[in-house]
Amino acid sequence: MPADEKPVPETTRRSRGRPAIARVSPLELDEIVDVAMAIRAEVGLDALSMRRLADDLGVTHAALYRHVANKAALVELMVHGVWSEIDGEVPAFDGDLLEWLVQVNLTIRRVWLNYPDLFHLAASVPRADERFWHYVTLTSGVLEACGFPDVALAHWGIQTLGFGSISATADRERSSKYFGRDMQSHRRDVFAFLEEQGATPSQVAFAEVRFGIDDDTRFEAALRCMIAGLLTMSGDVTTDP
Repeated sequence: MPADEKPVPETTRRSRGRPAIARVSPLELDEIVDVAMAIRAEVGLDALSMRRLADDLGVTHAALYRHVANKAALVELMVHGVWSEIDGEVPAFDGDLLEWLVQVNLTIRRVWLNYPDLFHLAASVPRADERFWHYVTLTSGVLEACGFPDVALAHWGIQTLGFGSISATADRERSSKYFGRDMQSHRRDVFAFLEEQGATPSQVAFAEVRFGIDDDTRFEAALRCMIAGLLTMSGDVTTDP
């Protein structure tokens, strides 16, 4: 090395082909998703940009696009990341298949409630890939083993109940924020008003549902009732259009 040439510090030295400007480790999809999730939590999904993501990762924008084609592809990876989180939190099977089915659906709901802005993208039509095949074989196999006489109806009912519950919670929060309504203050006003009106216990419980009070308990009770009802049905009750 010539006397007047300074050595390149190890922390800034880049290997050939490494698309980075402020990092020394290779860029991985898991890290991209983790950083994107952190940005989403900070500024919201709408404000998440590929430029901000590249800056936070310490890579060039072109380098990021070599891993993720666009924001839609990024968000799809984020949705898959939530499903992977759910897979990691599903309780181990203990021999009671019906109870395990209940616990799986409770886990799905609990985890997705942490990502209400992503959830409305969770039910897009699937790709024809190994992920979808795994879902089809696992879900249909579990429902058949549980003894549901109409597996498709059981899947529809359980999924619709769960997804509907998550959507209702997400929409309640989003719409209340849009109209500038503080949940706690409006809750006090509404129940004070109901008391003045001499509302019956059933009417009060109806209002509790609108505010999401005891949502977790009610969802589990409804889920168990639905499963019990679907198990007692005889044969395929669906009709052709």
